[in-house]
Amino acid sequence: MAQKELKSGQVQSIRKRFGVLEAKEAGFPTVKTWLGSTASCDACEKLDGEERELDEPFVVVGAGPYSRIMHPPLHPNCQCTTEITAV
Repeated sequence: MAQKELKSGQVQSIRKRFGVLEAKEAGFPTVKTWLGSTASCDACEKLDGEERELDEPFVVVGAGPYSRIMHPPLHPNCQCTTEITAV
């Protein structure tokens, strides 16, 4: 798929008019970022700041239907969050 090249002002205008999912559907690059908390464990700290496509997992743990970790929580008491942005 050809990447669309836009001037900064055009991107800002699109972000104001459309939500993130609408921007993705319109073909603009959209990512999610893992945001660790101030009390992150070692596993979450390694993920802090990592970016993925919306349909890509941050981590795959084991096998089975719940093995693909798409967003926090990674474990019980996990306080991490994600941020989704159109880039």
